[in-house]
Amino acid sequence: ALPTESTPTSTQTIRRPKYEDVQRLQAMNDYTRAEVTLMALDFFERQLERTNTGWLVGNSCTYVDLGLFYILFELSEEDNVPDFDVRFHLPRLGQFLTAVSEQTHIKDYIHSPRRMPRYS
Repeated sequence: ALPTESTPTSTQTIRRPKYEDVQRLQAMNDYTRAEVTLMALDFFERQLERTNTGWLVGNSCTYVDLGLFYILFELSEEDNVPDFDVRFHLPRLGQFLTAVSEQTHIKDYIHSPRRMPRYS
């Protein structure tokens, strides 16, 4: 999740270079946690645009899609950034989260007592 102190205000902007442009591990240390998070989210946003299937790879849900769903579901919790897709201009990730949430088995699990409680 993005740290509260790094959430941009109307006068503050978070740098957002492309993930591929940060070549060295040392360079990653030059960015805040929020900036690195946005780089990664932007990478997945562009991957969804490239595939144009609604999935990260191919035409159906994969393990990687479920991993991304888990991260986005957590990010969208009320005590994190529920409007992350609007706030950070990531419309495909917002659509992806909604689409995966509406999958029958996922939706049933989210609303079931089997789901572990989340502690903030």
